[in-house]
Amino acid sequence: MNPTRMRHSLRLKQAGVSFLRTITAPACSLLLGCSLIIAACSPEPAADDGAAAGPDAVSPAGVDLNRVDLQGLQAHIEAQGGKAVLLSVWATWCLPCVEAWPQLQRIAARYEDQGLSVLTLSVDTLDRSPDVIAFLQAHGTLGESLLLDTRNYSEFVYATGRTWEGGVPAYLLYDGAGELRHEFLGANASAGLESGIRELLGL
Repeated sequence: MNPTRMRHSLRLKQAGVSFLRTITAPACSLLLGCSLIIAACSPEPAADDGAAAGPDAVSPAGVDLNRVDLQGLQAHIEAQGGKAVLLSVWATWCLPCVEAWPQLQRIAARYEDQGLSVLTLSVDTLDRSPDVIAFLQAHGTLGESLLLDTRNYSEFVYATGRTWEGGVPAYLLYDGAGELRHEFLGANASAGLESGIRELLGL
């Protein structure tokens, strides 16, 4: 090959490598940044990889927090002696849940002597149980305090509610036979909760 052409070909190859390096580095950075953004916007807490242990007390300092799976939750509902049951599903990272806590305490106190039992079920991951306990110590408990322990949250939600899709807060009302009668879902769910309780209690 002509030496001039060889030098020209070499320059083209070097320019091509330089160009590829120029466009590849920003593209990789962009893809990595997008991946981090998507991960940070995930609406669900990370699933726990440990085995579901079933009912198990995990709490110190006068706060009884019991780990339950689906069967354990059903057992707690059935153990309420024929009373109507309000199940409040919540999490420490859920602002509407935290804001509604005082209202739920007032409701529990108002209807406790009229046949209402209250269960609160935290869906925080198991490694966050200290945060759940700290919240209950600071703000007070509501009836029996439970912490969900399940390998498959979607299956738990499907087996527990009728229209509930897993979001919190969620308030589920059961009659004295343990049958689900009402569901109040979402950030404004507590607004109609008391009327549902009164209907269930026949007041």
